[in-house]
Amino acid sequence: MGAAVADSVNFTIALDRDALRRAKIIAARHDTSVNAMIRHYLDHLHDIGLDNEGNASGNSEVMFKYSMGLIPKKQAMTELGVSDYGIFVRMMGRAGLPLPAVSKDLERKMVGDFLQVVSQRFGR
Repeated sequence: MGAAVADSVNFTIALDRDALRRAKIIAARHDTSVNAMIRHYLDHLHDIGLDNEGNASGNSEVMFKYSMGLIPKKQAMTELGVSDYGIFVRMMGRAGLPLPAVSKDLERKMVGDFLQVVSQRFGR
């Protein structure tokens, strides 16, 4: 596990139990801590310039906003000048930014729509 960082402060974040459980599993598999993973991610955001408006590239800012669910995919792709979704996904990956998760309500709707299509198509 990682050593304490000099001049560190403690803070609290709220996670749902399942997210924390998954984070602990990932940390254990990589012989680190959830705390170290969060520090690494925040350092990454600094490294790509998102903490200093004057240094952040426009692309990084747009991709970060999309990753956080603050702007829709179409807007992000338009602002980046990208029309191919595959290229867009690779750009997000290279920046180390995850694609935004859909809300639980949207996920349930998508599953329901999928099951309805399967039922209509295959009669089940």
